Amino acid sequence: MACWEPSLLFWSSRPHFTLKVPAHQLLRQRGPSLPIRPQPPKVIEAELSQGVVVRPDGLISLPLLNDLKVLGLTTDELQALLTEKLKTVVNDPQVTVIVKAVHSRKVFVMGSVAKQGVYPLGGRKTVLELLAEAGGLGAFAKTRSIYILRKTGEKETRIPFNYKKALSGKGDNPELLPGDMVVVP
Repeated sequence: MACWEPSLLFWSSRPHFTLKVPAHQLLRQRGPSLPIRPQPPKVIEAELSQGVVVRPDGLISLPLLNDLKVLGLTTDELQALLTEKLKTVVNDPQVTVIVKAVHSRKVFVMGSVAKQGVYPLGGRKTVLELLAEAGGLGAFAKTRSIYILRKTGEKETRIPFNYKKALSGKGDNPELLPGDMVVVP
């Protein structure tokens, strides 16, 4: 599955560390990029001042703290974990978490379109919007045979999509989810 890359930021004043991520955001996928910058610079804070990425195994590596498992944690849980771990090297750490960038939300288009490939899913996107982004349908595309392959757990679902009906407003134009593959025969 695709990875997302939230960025986290540490800064300090007493030392006070701030990792900025919305509390509702979850570290559910691999690949987050986590730049860490404490202020004011002190030896320990300088050691923590670097970018880190959530590795494919769901861990991040921080100097002085080593590897920490973050995959599956909410930002509040990550905040609590970092606060607890930082207590061993910093007096009274105060931690907040913020996601800076998400790069894993992707969808795929293959078949009879102008530009097959992987497309970022930055927000909400429908099948028609994705097909437009992919340069439109090819001359011989079968407009009534287009489908979305959606994997949910171990199960893969095939969702039919009728291009002409959706374009006219008479058919469904489903919103895409991360990992969806739109197939245009």
